[in-house]
This record gives sequence, C-alpha cells and structure tokens, in this order.
Amino acid sequence: MRNIAKGKDILCLWLDCDPEGENICFEVIHNVLPHMNKRNYQQIYRAQFNSLTKRDIRQSFENLEDYPDKNISMSVDARSIIDFKVGVCFTRLFSDEILDYIEEYDGVEKKKKILSYGPCQTPTLWFCVQRAKEKKRHKKSSYYRIYIEIEDDDGIPYKLYYEEKYNKSELNEELNKMKFYFCAELTAINYINKRKLPPPGLKTTTMLKMASLQLGLSPYDASKTAQNLYMGGYISYPRTSSTKYSENFDFQESLEMFQDNPYFSEKVNKLLYTFDKSQINFSIGEEKGGHQPIVPTKSLDGPIIGKAVQWDLYKCICLYYFASLSPQMEYENMECEFYLGKFKFTKTFSKIKKKGFLNFLTHKTKNFVKKFPSFTLGKSYKIKNLDYVHVREPSPEYLTEAELIDQMEKQKIGTDGSIPSHIRNLTLRKYVKVDGHRRIRPTKLGVTLIDSLNKIIPEIVLPENRAQIELFVKQVQTGEKSYEEAIKSALEFYKKKLTYCSSNIYNVRKCFGKHFHLKEEKFI
Repeated sequence: MRNIAKGKDILCLWLDCDPEGENICFEVIHNVLPHMNKRNYQQIYRAQFNSLTKRDIRQSFENLEDYPDKNISMSVDARSIIDFKVGVCFTRLFSDEILDYIEEYDGVEKKKKILSYGPCQTPTLWFCVQRAKEKKRHKKSSYYRIYIEIEDDDGIPYKLYYEEKYNKSELNEELNKMKFYFCAELTAINYINKRKLPPPGLKTTTMLKMASLQLGLSPYDASKTAQNLYMGGYISYPRTSSTKYSENFDFQESLEMFQDNPYFSEKVNKLLYTFDKSQINFSIGEEKGGHQPIVPTKSLDGPIIGKAVQWDLYKCICLYYFASLSPQMEYENMECEFYLGKFKFTKTFSKIKKKGFLNFLTHKTKNFVKKFPSFTLGKSYKIKNLDYVHVREPSPEYLTEAELIDQMEKQKIGTDGSIPSHIRNLTLRKYVKVDGHRRIRPTKLGVTLIDSLNKIIPEIVLPENRAQIELFVKQVQTGEKSYEEAIKSALEFYKKKLTYCSSNIYNVRKCFGKHFHLKEEKFI
C-alpha cells in the first residue's frame, strides 16, 4: 500500500459506508499519507455509496465528500478496546480458576479449551438461559371450553366457543344446563373494516430474522450470504439500522428492472401499473443515518449454479421490498354473536378485501377466510353437537434466533454487523445448541456459567450493563465524550467487577461443582 502511495497526489477512500468502514479509512490514511506527495490543496476524499451498481458508484464519484468522520472511527476503536480488554481478563480468570478444575464437560475432554466471557456474548447467553428457566419453572395448567357445532345457510359446519373457561368440576354442571337447548339464535352480526400499513424498509436485523424463520438460515450464514449478494451488486449494503426510504430514491426505475424477470414480472408489473410515488408514506420507518434500507439493485432471474442459498435470500429481500412499496392491505371482520338461552357464543371471521402488500408477503394470508359464512340475523340454527375441549396452556418455548435478535436489539447488545457473530460464538463455545426449528437450547455448561455468575456478580451478565457501555461508545460517535473518557469509564466499571469476581472465585467454582466433576486434589 505504501509503495502504491508513492508519487500520488489524491487519496479517495471507497470503504464500506458504516462505522467499521470509517475506521478502516483512518488506518489507510495513517499508512499512506506520509508516502504521498505533499500538496497545499485537498488530498483526501471520502466516497459515500449505498450499493455497487454503476449508477451509485458514478453518483458517489461525482459527489465526493471532504473527509471521513473521526468521531465515528474513534467510537469503533473504543468499542473494540473495551470488548477486547474486558473479554481477555475475564476469560483468563474463568479458564484458569474454573475450567482447570473440571475434568470434562459435555462429554468432551478438556484439552486446550477456554471458558469464554464476552461483554456482548455473555449477556446474549443470559437471554437464552432465562427463557430455558422460564420453560422449566412453568407450571402446567389447563382448562375446559365448551363449544357447539352448527351449520350455516349453505350447510357448511362451524364451531362456536363459549367465552368462559372451566375446571373439571364446573364443566359438567354447565354442560347439563346447556344440553336442554336445541338451537342457537344469531342475535348480532357486526362488520368492521380494517387496514394495515405496508412494512417499512428492510433493516439488517429484520433480514436476519426473516432468513431464520423462512429459510432456516443461521444469522451468521444469512449475514455472509447477504454480503456475497452485495459484493455481486444484487442488493444494497446489508448492514443498516434505517427503515425509512429517502424521498430522492428512484423507486420507478428500481421496479422497472424486474419487468422482464420471469420470477417477479407478473406481480411487479401489476404494482407498476398503479404505482404512484406520492402515495408512499415516507413517515413510516426510522432514519438512523448511514445507509438506506436494504433493496435489490440488480435483477436476478434464478439461482446461480452452486449458490441456491443466495437465490433464496435474494427472493425474500425482493418480495419484502416490493411489499414495502405496495398499497396497504384492507380486510373486514365479521363478528357473530349466538345465544343458547343465556349463554353467549361468539365467532369472528376475517376476509381480505384488498390484498395490497400481501400480494408479495403471501405467507401472511393464512388466517383469512375466502368468504364469510352465510348466516341470517335473527335466525335460530340447530345444534349439531355440544361438546368441550381440554386446553393445555403451553409452556414457554426456547428462544428462536429471531426472538434472540429482537432481545439483543432492544437491549443494544451488539451491532448490525456483530449480532450474528455473538450468536454463533455461543454455539462454538458449546454454551448452546440450535435445533432444527432454529430454537436455542442452552447446554449444561451455558446454564452453569450464567447461574454461577448471576449468584456472585450479576452485573457482568445482565444485559442492562452492556447498554451502558454502548451509551459510552455512542457518545464518542456524537462527540459528547472523548475516546479516552469512554474507555476509562467502561474499564473502571469492569475493573471493580473483575476484582470482586476474582476474590469470590471459590464460590463461583462451588457452583460449577454442583453440575460438573471437579478434580478433588485441586479443589481445596
């Protein structure tokens, strides 16, 4: 790089337009500027771009900015230094003072292993363990609901449920009261029109959740796949927190790319036929600075050989994008009230009136009926069956990857780029396992680590404390706090915790001893 810089007058920085890219800009400047020609005019420019399309690159070249943002770069350094120093210190302590006393864990002999701690990784594990504990503590409960079966005017059967819930002893008493009635009178039909807005623009965490739920992709694999699509010029930059579109974006041209696409053309052409930019609600979503929401930037009309996963994710991104530019969906509820003597049975049906964005998000249509039942107000309908169901309230399930991403985002654990790595590290460290439904099951090692630290020093595992560190980093980015002040504040916080943890490590070790076989000759 230094050799390339020799004899050059101008440096133009074309790094990713995110905090990490801004940070690399200054690494480049540090390494090449001393070897460039010394001139008295501006020598350094920063390119801002959202995708690798020719149009974006040309537009960026014609509107180069003066200089990368030093505060953003320093905030990246601050986060990196804090996470590195804290992670190394606690990992070394736990590995030497806990793991060295354990003969084996998870059936694997302990050889060259570490008991890893991370300021983001461990609070992420806390979420998983907490849900597993809720699931374990959940007391199984159940109740009974009475229902009747009737047929509408067209002879189509329907079940109507009584609103009350009963225990076993109450159930028979109520059934005995109802069995003397042979018809249910329809006393009210209410029709209510409703609307639902299209989704906002696609941000990184929404894309990761979508990939997990719809494609079964881990956040880490989804992130890598999105990066490959970006490098191929098929989508815009995949790491963004913004969900609000710029009013200057050319939606018409973006949609016209897909007019001849064999997979999307039919629905996109229908959207284009009625498309009106003025109808887009630009108040939807949030502008978080940096990149725009994720959008397709090139038409891809089928899977590239050997890259089926890229095609699957690309389809999801395209369909979401088209949905976000579609009209709102409109539907109607039909609420029916039947009386069996004094007992009220209700039923609500939902029917789509205008699909709108559901033309693209078809998986969201499953709860709607094709047509309403043919009931007549005031008519009595013969009861075909009177019975009950035994409802067992489900216990909480293990967290899905999508739910975990939600929790991390709310508590500001990690960034758009680092969230996938934090979740992946939990698996690599043998703290969790991910099942076929993308649910995260903590291992004995993961549960024990959180339990033991939670009893001795909960401050280093609770997510709220990581949010405080992120606040320090954000203050560096905005210029409210210096790089040195942020690092000092964060390290002072963790230094006290490390000292306390070190002086109480025997108690942490005792907690591990309840679940793992410890070496007796060392455990004194």
